[in-house]
Amino acid sequence: MSQNNNKFGNACLCISNYALLLYLLIVDEETAKNDTYYVFGKAIDKKVLNKITPNIFVPSRNGNSIKDVVMRFWDKMRLRNFWDDKPVDLNTCTFYAQDHAFLSILLRNVDYKLLSDCPNYFTINMQEGSSEYRKLEKNKHSLAGKLQRLMYGDVAVSTFGNNSHCKEIYLTEENISPVLKGKLLHEKSMQELWNESTESKKRFIENIFDVDREELKCFDGKVIFFSQPLVEDGNMSEAEYVEYIKKIFGQYDTSKLLIKTHPRDKFDYQSLFPEIQIYTKPINAQLLVLMGLNVDRVATICSSAVYTFPESVEIDWYANSNPIMKAYCNGTIKPFRKYNDIVL
Repeated sequence: MSQNNNKFGNACLCISNYALLLYLLIVDEETAKNDTYYVFGKAIDKKVLNKITPNIFVPSRNGNSIKDVVMRFWDKMRLRNFWDDKPVDLNTCTFYAQDHAFLSILLRNVDYKLLSDCPNYFTINMQEGSSEYRKLEKNKHSLAGKLQRLMYGDVAVSTFGNNSHCKEIYLTEENISPVLKGKLLHEKSMQELWNESTESKKRFIENIFDVDREELKCFDGKVIFFSQPLVEDGNMSEAEYVEYIKKIFGQYDTSKLLIKTHPRDKFDYQSLFPEIQIYTKPINAQLLVLMGLNVDRVATICSSAVYTFPESVEIDWYANSNPIMKAYCNGTIKPFRKYNDIVL
């Protein structure tokens, strides 16, 4: 924070642990600790909130009732004046941000540097033929999109850097997308950023996510299954999900299986699979690998968490074992290296 005007030099806006980890790796430790104002939402765990300050958490309102819809509209209207009483000068502060969900409203009048949402996000989702890109383009040109732009600004309908306010994009690997044209791109892997970090900064990051190196021993000799909030996000019903994962877990010796839950996955695995070890800390797979996680095999339906593992680690990919998830992935969501495409 500047001694002259009591304002923060940086603002970090993120709703995923991946983006938060990326920001902490990009900036130096002093800036992360003392010159950044944090705005969090969605998947950022409360334990993380308690470790990094100052921050403000903006909760999401779910539900499709008339009341929910009205309250979401009211929440968005209030967010238009979000910065009025915050220790941030919009003219001088450097914004590092994810720009979707409610964060887009907070970026309506400022230029920003985009924090990538996950590995290979643009290559997977922001191609002209991809379903996500088509959905965003359709909304942008619709009547609803035009009203959103009028009320909340251009970023609200042109997310993921596809607007004039996004000047720079931080990527952890090379991506290909028309959205990237004209942007200043910073391409550096998390491993490179980690190697460039001081030991003090590494311990600081490990403390933020509440993990120590001794904990890594619980993964030894295990097959790690990376879960996703597929029920919470409405991709499938709970009954469909239970049937799906029972088939997947049946492929392994459950005494050697470990479920690493997604931060937003609230499914009760313990009740259905008491024999399987479960790791629920809201820690990125990327951070675990950076800290020296050593496993031979990982499994998932279609989580990008497995992208971070080196070629020496086997990936069991189950997206094509279910018609719902096969349609969802549409042949574009998949690891960008050799993997086992398992169809049950």
